[in-house]
Amino acid sequence: MGDFNNVLFSHERLGDRAVHPRETLPFANSLNAAGLVDHTASGCFFTWNSGGDSVRKWSKIDRCLVNSGWFSLQLATKVEFLRQGLSDHCPLVLTFLSTSRVTPF
Repeated sequence: MGDFNNVLFSHERLGDRAVHPRETLPFANSLNAAGLVDHTASGCFFTWNSGGDSVRKWSKIDRCLVNSGWFSLQLATKVEFLRQGLSDHCPLVLTFLSTSRVTPF
């Protein structure tokens, strides 16, 4: 979990220059090599903004990444990006909904 200072897709930036593939490919390749994907999340989509600039910029640069090992544990978890407070980033909350594993149907 954290601030990766990089978007993965062009729709993850708003109000700034267009996203070029050279910005996303190294990050995407690293995540792919490590077997990491975004945990499903609710709340704010854009997790950072430029604050006081005359033209505000928004980006999704904070993530909760998980791998197949996480899914194999079958934990009931939830990720939520809350509204910004004092920081220019949205707080990320990972909640364990149960202390036991989810039983598949």
